[in-house]
Amino acid sequence: YKTINYLPSIIGFLNRKNFDDVIFQDKFNCLVEGITANLFFYKGKTLYTSNEESLFLRGVTREVIIKGIKKFPEYRFNIRYRNFKINELDRIDGAFLTNSLSGIYPIISINDVKLKNRKEIIIRLQEIYMKFLRS
Repeated sequence: YKTINYLPSIIGFLNRKNFDDVIFQDKFNCLVEGITANLFFYKGKTLYTSNEESLFLRGVTREVIIKGIKKFPEYRFNIRYRNFKINELDRIDGAFLTNSLSGIYPIISINDVKLKNRKEIIIRLQEIYMKFLRS
């Protein structure tokens, strides 16, 4: 069940040190979401995000991206529900966070792991996001 308990987010914010965000892990050590943002990974044109059962935040922007991918198949993105562990980051092309205030923004690194990030993927997803909002 959902609660309005923001304690994990507050603790994460206070402990983020010099980082822009904190990515929470679940009990299986899978990367799940940021303090106030939903997490996506991508490999090629397949996006991976956590199942709703794993999330604290349902995420309006997350839902817009998922619905936009389904509504605009011409962009040829696929969506899959899967969590990744830190030691699996070499299997992905990049990652990004989403929230209602910032939209879609790439993750440069997680801990000491630098992500490759393909700028064109982020741009295409931003197009889908805006196109969905206008429709």
